[in-house]
This record gives sequence, structure tokens and C-alpha cells, in this order.
Amino acid sequence: MDVTSRDFQSISLPRWGRVAKGIGAVPWLVFDEEAKAVEPIRRFLVDFVARDNRPGSVRSYAFDLLRWWRWLRVVQVEWDRATSAEVRDFVLWLRVATKPRTSARTQSAATAGTTNAITKKPYLDDLYKPRTIRHSNAVIRSFY
Repeated sequence: MDVTSRDFQSISLPRWGRVAKGIGAVPWLVFDEEAKAVEPIRRFLVDFVARDNRPGSVRSYAFDLLRWWRWLRVVQVEWDRATSAEVRDFVLWLRVATKPRTSARTQSAATAGTTNAITKKPYLDDLYKPRTIRHSNAVIRSFY
């Protein structure tokens, strides 16, 4: 494999597309900027629902595929031309990227990334966790 030359620190995904309630058998779909369902993702989600997956799983897969589609737009690769190099670079980007926020943190800013003294559970921060990255890989692998 070639050595990547992408500057991951400077990549920011566009606010392209959205996940919204679907019509018919598919509870969630990915829509483009013209409010049309993204056809390859729609076909995949139809099959995903037909395999008796729950609506929450459909929603989760839709969001992961939306993030993947946004990545492909940034790196200017068509979905059906993506290679393992794009997946590798996507994972490397997820490791350093900050999650997009719709509003600034207020009270939670003080605790972000720390551990709750009582429950010993970590408070969420603005980075993608390894679990999220693994799930994203599983979704992309399943899609292709």
C-alpha cells in the first residue's frame, strides 16, 4: 500500500446530507442535499431491514454510512471506486477528528473526557472512541 499524503488534521467533513425517517419498510434513510434518498444506501438498508435488523440498528448504520459518504466527498472518490486506502485514511482521520457539534458545550465542558467519581464511567468527550471506529468499519465492510 502507498503511504498516505492526506493531512488529517485539516480535513473537516461537510454538512452534506442527513439521516431522516424513511418511507415504507425502511425506518431510516440517508438523504442528499436535494432531499432524495441516496440510492446505493437505500438499497443496502432495504436488505438490512429484510434481514430482520431493528430500527435502532438501521438508524445507526445510516449515520455511519452518511459519515462515510461525507468522507468520500471530501477525498473526491465515488462510492463504487473506494479502495482499502480510503477506508484506512478514514480510520486514521476518525482517530484525530473532533465530532461535529450543533451547539457549544455548556455545563458538560468541565467534565468532558474525565471519569465520574461515583460510577467510574467516563464522561463523553468530542473524540471518536475506538468502539465507534470499529462499528464504522463493520458498517462499511457490510455495505461493500
